[in-house]
Amino acid sequence: MNANEKNDKMRRIAADLLALACAARDEAADDGCESFDFRIQYDGDDAFDLHTGDASYDTDHRGFWGAGSIAASDDDATVAAALADAVNQAIDDCAVAAIDDNNDDWIAESEVERAFAKAVTPC
Repeated sequence: MNANEKNDKMRRIAADLLALACAARDEAADDGCESFDFRIQYDGDDAFDLHTGDASYDTDHRGFWGAGSIAASDDDATVAAALADAVNQAIDDCAVAAIDDNNDDWIAESEVERAFAKAVTPC
């Protein structure tokens, strides 16, 4: 996969994760919660999943993980920044795990952050 394809894919992933996180933020606000923790699960290939709620209920422990918190009062840009940080944590976790595999197919942190910044639209 070339650099443009990786960046396009990351932009689609960012938009999808941001929409899910904004919906969870809005639901938390409606329920009177001030904030919630989230986890990003990365399968090391193409899939990123957003997990919210009590982590002890996560039953699928495969892959690589990043985590953060979102306040019910956070704006979309703040939510996007928290997601970008967690995605970068998961990618870094994967990179460390694959050092012996000589896999250099990572996307740069700056590209992840740029993808999430471009994904910011009102939810």
